Amino acid sequence: MDRRVTAKFWRMVPAAVEGVDFEVSLEAAFAENGASLYREVGDTIYQLNPQSGGAGRPFLGDVIRLQADALPSRLKKGGKAQRLSLGEGEYLGHHTAFIYDPATKLLGFEVKPAAAGLVKLAYLVSQIAKHPQCQALPVLYQAEMNRLAGTKNGVLSFKVADPASLDAFDPELRSLRDNIKYIRDMVDGAYIHVSIGAGPRKDGLAGEGLMKTIGWLLGERDAKRGKVRSVKVKQPHEAEPILDFLNAQFKDTLVLELSGDPEKDWVLRENFLKSALARAVKHVNIEGK
Repeated sequence: MDRRVTAKFWRMVPAAVEGVDFEVSLEAAFAENGASLYREVGDTIYQLNPQSGGAGRPFLGDVIRLQADALPSRLKKGGKAQRLSLGEGEYLGHHTAFIYDPATKLLGFEVKPAAAGLVKLAYLVSQIAKHPQCQALPVLYQAEMNRLAGTKNGVLSFKVADPASLDAFDPELRSLRDNIKYIRDMVDGAYIHVSIGAGPRKDGLAGEGLMKTIGWLLGERDAKRGKVRSVKVKQPHEAEPILDFLNAQFKDTLVLELSGDPEKDWVLRENFLKSALARAVKHVNIEGK
């Protein structure tokens, strides 16, 4: 069965002064086994499935969302649909593969709507390792950053329709979320459109706080929270944005012939992630500037 697989790339950095590198948290989490590898997040169970990594090599693994209710039906072509039953203690597993390179701090993460998202991976690793959660910053195409570096009078803008549902573990981002919600609620608006002047920078968007905010918004959009509608840098009186962060984030796509067997399919997914990482390291500004 042919399936289009897409991986987005992020840089993982400590989100707090007392935080640790994502590599350290992954090492601690990968050292666990059995029941220690799953956590309940709300009404959903997520399980970390380590594959390989450590000692300077990329970490490779799966995040699995376990599904036991609202199952799809089963049927033969032209036949009547029947209930899909699972044995006691059994679940459907929705797999999301990831690769993390300690040398560049680059994380490649499959984009799969029915499975776990980036935010869930960061949370799951932090819970298993008992470490503070790391912050994900988007890895942007270098060509897009070069276009931005030569502009003047840029304006960073974003639209959020449901700020109350945005999740933020970082205190500064929680404060930003609450302020956005307050302003929207004060005028009883359908959404809030925030515009911030962003002058030209020699190295592009190098501000740590700015990149943290952008990474947070993109991560929440991928997690389908907050109804984040756009994150752009524009110039006054120009219709086209200088930089549309929804399209400027580095991603790689390939069609894989998957069998449905997790062990056999893992080899294909692993090779895809490794080749995608090689392209990210070569063509992307890994310093996040």
